[in-house]
Amino acid sequence: MNRYIIDNNCLISYVTDRNRKQQKDIAQYFESAYHYDSELIIIGNVITEFVYVLTNIYNIEDNQVKNMIADLLKTPGIKHEMGYPSDRVLTLWPEKITNYGDAVVAAYGQESKLEILTFDARFSKELTRVKIQNKIPR
Repeated sequence: MNRYIIDNNCLISYVTDRNRKQQKDIAQYFESAYHYDSELIIIGNVITEFVYVLTNIYNIEDNQVKNMIADLLKTPGIKHEMGYPSDRVLTLWPEKITNYGDAVVAAYGQESKLEILTFDARFSKELTRVKIQNKIPR
């Protein structure tokens, strides 16, 4: 079974119409997880970023975002992990991974040795540079 860590931008693309191609590309991974052919891991920090973006950028009501999160976490094949290795985050940020939130995802990927799904080309290059597996969904 393939297991992936999912970045916030993939979640945002999945639940919004900001980019139809990205939405279609990431939907395949959610479909695969739904059928237990793969597993998507969402770390707690990504949930925090997800809430921030949806409530502050997209102006979606808190309760609607709450329901989205509840639905995501009930989806078969999606696993929520709260913790991340903060000491490892600090070995990556800011010199190797410039964004703190990205460094949290990177640290979890490095620790778990799982591939990270992201639509962020800059983040993908940083991950590749530090030899953390990643993929831009297609």
